[in-house]
Amino acid sequence: MNPVEDYIYSKPEPIKDIMIHVHMMSKKIEGVDVAIKWSLPMYMFGKKHLWYMNPLKTGGLELVFIRSDLFTPEDQALLQKKSRKRMYGMTIRDIEDLDESLISHLFKSSLATIEQK
Repeated sequence: MNPVEDYIYSKPEPIKDIMIHVHMMSKKIEGVDVAIKWSLPMYMFGKKHLWYMNPLKTGGLELVFIRSDLFTPEDQALLQKKSRKRMYGMTIRDIEDLDESLISHLFKSSLATIEQK
């Protein structure tokens, strides 16, 4: 295994299941790489950071999109700002709460920010 998968498999259930699922969805996207940055799994396209997974101490996982301030207002409304300026996120508490079509859409929105300034 690699450091990212070691990190994911070290987490308790149900966080581990959620992280595995999001990680597998991310790996399917051509050109997206993953590495441990700032002690978290960070997904990148080239040198551009796109999103990361943050396991929450209170349970669940926060999936945070780096440049989501550039998302459309409709997409921003789907996410929580939490007093951050550029990064918005979504909290997934259980594997049943994971909406694959929504996450795929947000992945595409994040990739679209690469061409924006």
